[in-house]
Amino acid sequence: MPAELGLAALVLAFAVAIYAAVASLIGVRRKNSALIASARNAALLTFPLLLMSAATLLYGLINQYYQIAYVWQVSNPGTPLFYRITALWGSQQGSLLFWCLLMSLFAFVALLLNWRSYPRLMPYVITYTMVTLAFFIGLSLFLENPFARYWIVPDVSAPNGLVVSNVFIPANAVAPDPTRLAATARGLNPLLRHFGMIIHPPMLYLGFVGFVIPFAFAMAALA
Repeated sequence: MPAELGLAALVLAFAVAIYAAVASLIGVRRKNSALIASARNAALLTFPLLLMSAATLLYGLINQYYQIAYVWQVSNPGTPLFYRITALWGSQQGSLLFWCLLMSLFAFVALLLNWRSYPRLMPYVITYTMVTLAFFIGLSLFLENPFARYWIVPDVSAPNGLVVSNVFIPANAVAPDPTRLAATARGLNPLLRHFGMIIHPPMLYLGFVGFVIPFAFAMAALA
């Protein structure tokens, strides 16, 4: 259930970001204030949707849903709670989702604080921030999906079936035994079991992602 909920929120965030970018651009070109307001609301909605997606992955980490491939790869039954939480950015799939979450948060705050101060710029700011966000959500959704799960599919070369990782359930597939998954879970990279390495990705992302906002304002001014 956490995987389906997180995936649905991620898909909705991707669709909403694309809608916000397109609607804002069309709205400013046609001087349609209602469409611009709709784009703004859609842009604001990306943050709670990505927060829900990240929260479901975190829920899976804390509650040991090892059928989720990401949870199996970055935690095991011996992983302390603190490291289960920080495992959210313990590998590429989770880090990319966390990156998208921070980007949507920056966009959310920028839109709320500057909407009345820069009315001419804000429609273009929406477009540039949402295009950038949609790109990274697309990477998370189509290339590095954190909600892929393990399945056992029938295979003539393997009497007990073949274990595959897939976002959706393959034909005739069944879920692996949870006990077996827990016993073989890989666990967090030992390099990440240090406070400096734990805070390194969030601090790094705050700097990188934060530059999306001045970039969007600069491009909006040029537009």
